[in-house]
Amino acid sequence: MNTVILLVPFQPEFYLSDAERDIMAHTQRSPDEYRTYFRKSLDLKIQAELEVMGPCYSMLQDTSAGGKKMLEIFYSKAGYSYADPVGGRVATKSEMKNNKKKFTLSEDAQTAPQTITTRGDSKFMQMEMKDTSFLNLLFNLYQNNLIVSINQFEIKTNYNSCIDIANKIYRRELLVHYSILKSDGKQVRGNFSMEFFPSSNNSDREIVERTFPGIASSIKKEVEEELGKSKAKSGK
Repeated sequence: MNTVILLVPFQPEFYLSDAERDIMAHTQRSPDEYRTYFRKSLDLKIQAELEVMGPCYSMLQDTSAGGKKMLEIFYSKAGYSYADPVGGRVATKSEMKNNKKKFTLSEDAQTAPQTITTRGDSKFMQMEMKDTSFLNLLFNLYQNNLIVSINQFEIKTNYNSCIDIANKIYRRELLVHYSILKSDGKQVRGNFSMEFFPSSNNSDREIVERTFPGIASSIKKEVEEELGKSKAKSGK
C-alpha cells in the first residue's frame, strides 16, 4: 500500500500565546487574522514536507461544505489530553543540561547566554480517536496509512533566557504539539516540536518563515521513521 497521509490542523481554541499584544501592535491586524494566518501557514508547510513521501490530504484546505463538516465531526469525536511523549526517543534531563553547555555564548558583553529550556520530561497535548466507524469513514475517503494531527500551537516567552539584556529582549519558544496515528486510531508517535525566535520579532510573516520550516521538517522526520519501522516489520 502506498503512503497516504491525512493531515488535521489544530483547533483554533488550542492556540495559546503570551505574545498577543506585541504581535497585534506590530502587524496592525486583528488576533483572528494573524491566528488564521499562522494556522494556514503551518498546515501548508507541513503538507509540503509530508508530500515528499506520498499524497497528503489536508482537512483544512478542503473548503467545500462537506470538507468543513468532516473537520467539525473530527474535532467533535477527538479526545485531547496531556501525556508523556509517545514513540521517538526523548532526551533525558541530564542530556538536556549537557546540551545547554554546548551552546555558543555571544562575545558581546551586552548579550546574555542563550539556553534551551529543559523540557525533556514535559507533557505534550495528545489526540485520541476511538470512534472506529468514523475512522473507517476517513479510510474509505482517503485510503490513508497515517493520520498526522496537529493538536496545539503555543508561543511562550522564556523570561529566564534573555538574549539582549540592554534592550530586554527574551527568547520565545514556539511549540507545536502533534500525534501520529495509524488509520485504525492507534497513536504510534506523539510529542511537541519546538523552535525559537526573539521577543523583538513580532512580524507574523517573519515568525512563520523563521520557525515553521524547522517544525515541519521535524514532524516529517518522525513520520519517515515510523514508516521505516513499519516497512521493516513487514519485511518490505
